[in-house]
Amino acid sequence: MKAITIFWSTVLLAISLSGCSQTESGGTAGNGAKTGAGTPTSTETKTGVISDSMCGPNHAGMLKTGSMGEDDVSCTLKCKEAGSSFVLVDGQSGKIYRLSDQEKPRAFAGKKVTVNGQIDEAKRFITVAGIKPDSDSDSVTDPR
Repeated sequence: MKAITIFWSTVLLAISLSGCSQTESGGTAGNGAKTGAGTPTSTETKTGVISDSMCGPNHAGMLKTGSMGEDDVSCTLKCKEAGSSFVLVDGQSGKIYRLSDQEKPRAFAGKKVTVNGQIDEAKRFITVAGIKPDSDSDSVTDPR
């Protein structure tokens, strides 16, 4: 009987310790935010253009083919249909960020937006909380 009590005490101790170590080494904190070195814990914003992972910041090459539409909007949507992912091209740095949400960006394809969410700079990934049109402009001029 004493051996069974020691066994279950050990199991319970191991379970409670594993819960503590998850938060300290990159698990989830009580507020739902990821913790650990280099992982964001707050909501941030980035302003840029919704594009696709195939073309990134420049649709010129695809548009020359004539099969991807006449502008950045149609090219982005056609590339998405072909298997590409929606991305945000940061207006300040030019960095490309993959987006967790692949439905909301459809309405903003080829347009300047502000995206808020958790940004992982190391992975260039945004866990999208929201997307809204940029207050300065609702469309983007083509850099070609």
